[in-house]
Amino acid sequence: MKTIFSVVIFIFALTNKNMFNSNIFHGNWKAVWSISKKNLDSIPSPKTNTMLGHVSFEENGKVYLEGFGNSDCIFSSDTISYNTSWTLENNKLIVGHNQLNQFEYKINSLSKDEIQLTLLDDISLVLRK
Repeated sequence: MKTIFSVVIFIFALTNKNMFNSNIFHGNWKAVWSISKKNLDSIPSPKTNTMLGHVSFEENGKVYLEGFGNSDCIFSSDTISYNTSWTLENNKLIVGHNQLNQFEYKINSLSKDEIQLTLLDDISLVLRK
């Protein structure tokens, strides 16, 4: 019984470390960041709740993100670009070099043509091929 329990724990740990196949992320994606309108009620602003951009994941763990901000965008008034690293842990996409400079996106859904992510429970990021 002890041996079976140990094997089950080992298999769970091995498979749970990376529940998602990272190959599905590789390549170039169109990106849409958004905040739901109801979450904007607390921020009195006429700004738009979406930002377009693109994300490129490389097999070597590098990622390039670019968001096209503008004067009406709640995220940024300028274009933002960022080169960093990415990894997958359980159901999270982790973007950034270290804990001080890192974003953890929850993976909500995943397919070869669309990935839906959430940051901080209210920022949505949808990636499409």
